Amino acid sequence: MKESYALSFFSRSGKISKLIEDRLIEEEDESINVLKCFEDDEITPNFIMPSNGNKVSKGIIIIDNFSPYHGDYLTIKAREDYNLGIVQVLSPYLTGYLYQEEGETGHLPSRMPLECHLNAWKSKIPFEIEAIYCESDSGLFSSEWLGDKLNVVKHNGKPNPARRDKFLLNELVKLHGNLPTVKQQLCSTWEEAHDFAVNELNLLEENNSCIAKPRRGVASDNVFRCYTVQELHKAYHKISDSSLFGSMKQREQNQILLQEYLQGTEYAVDIVSRNGQHKMAALWKYDKRLVNNAPFVYFATKLVDAADRIGQLILSYVSRVLDILDINWGLCHVEVMVLDYDVRLIEVNCRQHNTDFVPLTDCCIGYNAMDMLLMSYFDQDTWETIPALPNIRTNGAVIHLVSFVEGIIQDFYGLDIIENLESVQYQKIYKEIGNFIEKTVDIRTDAGFIHLINDNEDTFQKDYRIIVDLMPHMFIVE
Repeated sequence: MKESYALSFFSRSGKISKLIEDRLIEEEDESINVLKCFEDDEITPNFIMPSNGNKVSKGIIIIDNFSPYHGDYLTIKAREDYNLGIVQVLSPYLTGYLYQEEGETGHLPSRMPLECHLNAWKSKIPFEIEAIYCESDSGLFSSEWLGDKLNVVKHNGKPNPARRDKFLLNELVKLHGNLPTVKQQLCSTWEEAHDFAVNELNLLEENNSCIAKPRRGVASDNVFRCYTVQELHKAYHKISDSSLFGSMKQREQNQILLQEYLQGTEYAVDIVSRNGQHKMAALWKYDKRLVNNAPFVYFATKLVDAADRIGQLILSYVSRVLDILDINWGLCHVEVMVLDYDVRLIEVNCRQHNTDFVPLTDCCIGYNAMDMLLMSYFDQDTWETIPALPNIRTNGAVIHLVSFVEGIIQDFYGLDIIENLESVQYQKIYKEIGNFIEKTVDIRTDAGFIHLINDNEDTFQKDYRIIVDLMPHMFIVE
């Protein structure tokens, strides 16, 4: 029995290693092919120095800095609080996208250099690069590649596709972590998907369902919960006909990922690592619902206290996952499912939580993940004062505004009611009168967000229910 298990393990491990190698070649080819299109164009480091004029000895590279909540926040804090230089770099994917789709050229000098240009590029930077961070999902390979080639010390080493590929991620955790994981299979044909769903995931049994998704992706894009073979067949072809995430060649998916549907409570974990020590910055509980024929529409992302048994179990599980992925530095946003104290991994995102969380966590916890990230790189003394598990001191949540309609906005309903709710601290509507609005089916199609904060749990929940009840009527369209 032991010999058979060992043979099975090493056979499986060999297949996963081969897949990782193949994925790495894919990622590198995509990047090189984009950069070679601009090989003759000027390239120079786009660096920013602190405004105080002080001498700068060290700095950080920030890749794909677009959001005022994330990259811009880091840039300001790093310059003004840590006297750091900032090098802003565009990943090959966004370099190509801005050129091909938007017709822009002004960004080209800030693109990532080819390896043959790397030494000349680095020589123009007037400070030592100590860390590297990527804001976008599409730039994660570039961040790992550049950090490795520049020998950045506070970095996670060579590129690892398993940090981005949902199938490889779970397989590595299962192989090397002795941790419970989701039952899954990567399917290259409809017949293979059908057989796995029926025979292994028991799709034909009453009330059973399965998850069909791309092996790479963000924001629940093309993620389906299938209750029947017919729904699975439709999802299979929808995913198969879509483009592989991060591919400038618009390469179609050649495989889809099938997973068992996990029961339980879904949590999101913001976790920061310093030289292999992992600390939870925030623990969030999702409220996702079936609306607009979409299975996982965000309604709320609520902060919860992590200093309890659930928080300890999640931190232990997620820390082990990060160790398996050789993630020793940086910020990750990890999603897990918990049922009866059993933790299962959903996915790891090697970047920040993509919402405006800083003011919310500052108020509800007393610090935030972006500040912890800079501490982990440049301020060990302050890092040591941060607990491994955060305590919340008041109720807080990001409320995702869901559109139930589509069309040209004529007016809004209920915004004055929301504005006067005791728990509402901030609200932002993405659309204006005269804009087209679509139905919300994932986080990309959110209609806006609200920061809800209140010491009183009853008032907090009452205000949340009022907002949810207003959502179906909030946008009046023609």
